[in-house]
Formats: sequence, C-alpha cells, structure tokens
Amino acid sequence: MSTDFLNAFKRHHADADLLLDNKRWPNADQLYGFAAECGLKALMQALGMKLKKSDGSPMEISHRAHINRLWSEFQVFAAGRGAEPYAAMLPVENPFSDWHTDQRYYRSEAIAETSAVQHREALGHVHRVVSSARMDGRL
Repeated sequence: MSTDFLNAFKRHHADADLLLDNKRWPNADQLYGFAAECGLKALMQALGMKLKKSDGSPMEISHRAHINRLWSEFQVFAAGRGAEPYAAMLPVENPFSDWHTDQRYYRSEAIAETSAVQHREALGHVHRVVSSARMDGRL
C-alpha cells in the first residue's frame, strides 16, 4: 500500500471542483473536506508525522482524524516544529467544523450549494499552506 497524501490532496481537489461545476454539491463538499485533510496530512508527514508501515495511516490516533478535527490538531502539531508560519496561514476557527464523513449517507438535498462553496473557499487556505511549504522545500 502506498500512501501519498499530496497526490490525494490534488486528486480530491480536482474532482471536487469538477463536481461543483456540475452542481453535485454533496459529493463536492465531501471531497473538499477530504482534500483539506490530505493537504494538512501531507505537510504533517513532511514535518515528521510517523506512519504505520502496515497500512500507511498515521501512528498517532489524533493524527488519523478527519478535517473537522484535524484542523485544530494541525495547529498543535505545527507548534515547535518550525511550522508556526504555516499554522498562522489558517484561520484559527475551523471552517470544516460542520463537515462530517457521515454526511455521505445524507439525502442530496441535505447538503446545500453554499456548504460546498464555503468548503471550497476553506480549502483555499490549505492550498496556500501546501503551496508555501512546497516553495520552501518542505514538501
């Protein structure tokens, strides 16, 4: 098994944009959350997050969280690793706090266009962090 958070970040982001463009709000919204999660995990891995050899998942239970919890975990993780500037690029309040993986089971009407658009905008913060880390040679 080959875990590649950065590749998954790009793939989920691209697919979410395609879905949003085609008015498929619920699935776009889910993928924006997964993209944000993968983007932050890519940087966390570059900063020293350990992965299990067996399945490529993070060793720390708190690092296995989805974006609705990972956002604040990233802030803590970045502290003391020389990554404070990256954490400072993200809003302190988690824009994905209303995002949950179990929303994949909801009726289509339950996820509005506004939610998907807001999460796309929130993903923009993660994209800027990832781009900055790449320019700095950290990713």
